[in-house]
Amino acid sequence: MNDIKILSGIPEMSYGNPSPVCYIGAVMRLLDYLGDPIAQDELISLSGVALCFPWKFNSDCDEVSVIPDIPTRTFAALGYKSEYFTEDQRPAYTDSADRAYSKPSYISKIKSSIDSGRPVVGFGLVTDAYACLITGYYDDGDGLFINSYQKGQTYTSSWYDTCRGILIVGDKTGERLTGLPAYTHIAGWAGFYRAARSKPVTANDITYPLNEAAYTSMCKWLLNDSEWQTLTSHEAYLKQRGLLLVGYYRNNLLQYLKRLDAAHPGVVNPAALSALEDMSKQFPGSHASDLWLNECVDPSVTDFSALRDRAVREKVCRYVSNVSSTDNRIQWSLFMPDAVKRQLANAGVELIYFEYRTLPAFRFVGKELDESVPDTRAEAARVLDAMPEHASGFDYDLLFQHHYGKQVDAERWHGFWGRFMKPGAPAPDGFEYIDFLSPDSPEWSDAPGSPYLRQFAFAVFKGGSDAVLHKSEGFDSDVMYDVTRNTILGEDVLIPYPDNYWTAEVRFDRSDGGEYNPENLCVGGASHSGETAHAGYLFSVDLQGEWWKNPS
Repeated sequence: MNDIKILSGIPEMSYGNPSPVCYIGAVMRLLDYLGDPIAQDELISLSGVALCFPWKFNSDCDEVSVIPDIPTRTFAALGYKSEYFTEDQRPAYTDSADRAYSKPSYISKIKSSIDSGRPVVGFGLVTDAYACLITGYYDDGDGLFINSYQKGQTYTSSWYDTCRGILIVGDKTGERLTGLPAYTHIAGWAGFYRAARSKPVTANDITYPLNEAAYTSMCKWLLNDSEWQTLTSHEAYLKQRGLLLVGYYRNNLLQYLKRLDAAHPGVVNPAALSALEDMSKQFPGSHASDLWLNECVDPSVTDFSALRDRAVREKVCRYVSNVSSTDNRIQWSLFMPDAVKRQLANAGVELIYFEYRTLPAFRFVGKELDESVPDTRAEAARVLDAMPEHASGFDYDLLFQHHYGKQVDAERWHGFWGRFMKPGAPAPDGFEYIDFLSPDSPEWSDAPGSPYLRQFAFAVFKGGSDAVLHKSEGFDSDVMYDVTRNTILGEDVLIPYPDNYWTAEVRFDRSDGGEYNPENLCVGGASHSGETAHAGYLFSVDLQGEWWKNPS
């Protein structure tokens, strides 16, 4: 060996020391060497690893590196400049042997970093996409000294053949994110992974689903009988390379957010902690490097070979779906509050009142919206005004909307102009009724559709014309629907979709020009003249949540 340059004093890495995740361990060793140590849970959280779940990558502990945003964005959150050079981001070449970066270009960057006293994070130099730490070079960079989980302190002269990329850390230009900026950064990662459900990543020319799409893919795999005739790497893909990672990453985020909340009260959304605690409860079977299905799925699943039975796999699939639902709650509780603020600001609308209500049992009586009829609302109001003995006290005109307890893509939207009335109120000719009850009522049915739950979120909006409040461009539905729904999700309150799902627009003006009785209809002291409260929205919720999660 000639021209040897090696950074000494960097301890060897091994599985679990300092982290079971190769990338996290390499970065921790690098920061230790720079005199800027970081705790594992903090690094996992700020790097974006805490909220990721790429699936089906052939790696037990370093699949995170297939997501280029993780190494690209890690060091900015830690206050450093950095550059990430990866073969997986190269443009399409006609010759598959072409490389994005030549060996001399890699050598130049590695030598410059080592000469300035900074180790380099390398990818693929050991095997697959595993991350390692490049701690030195020899023979003018033709050979490298490597610190990795797989081979300990070693060196290689053929590193370029398998190199997938390198991460070069530059000068420290700022401070590590903490407090509100750290939390906002993590919330940004939650939004990123929410969007990633439709944006898979590609590594080694193979596409991998992320997060929600990964859970969906896992369930399809579980229910594909032809996949389970023989068991090869199935156990690893389900557990060690699958669900066990999710539990580990989210638990690190929980521990970090608890510390952040203690140090900076009021910064962390309590709903995020609640959702993360629920995720932790989903993994009672986590034991070192295994997930015991008999503890987290069903006591009878004591041997993995039991998964040859489709009925057992269906149980596992339900478990995976529950984990996915909880993961969605975590994401929503993190990024939705800021998303709501942006939506309101962009629309020029204020949310001046929001609360959850549980009314006594009631009945909606209404007339289905007919575009060919000039004013269905006025006709419905005229008829219902003649039934004062059946008024419930919540007497606004409502445009009630639902899909008869079905998925929105399985049943078209139905709108009805009407009001909430007392239980048993008759439905005049041409009108329909829908009952709202408690699940413990004798009349309750678990079947999808009516009767519906009698709980809802009540949102009141100020500002903006009717056209603005119903603006759909850039929204899933419109301003009122999206803001109300997203506020609910941000508070980790359950929306009983689809079986008990309904919404309603609230009109604070009377169709006949009269006025409501403010003693009955006062909302948080808001005037209903139109000067303060312009519109309202109701959105079905399940405040207890237990019935919906575990229907009888």
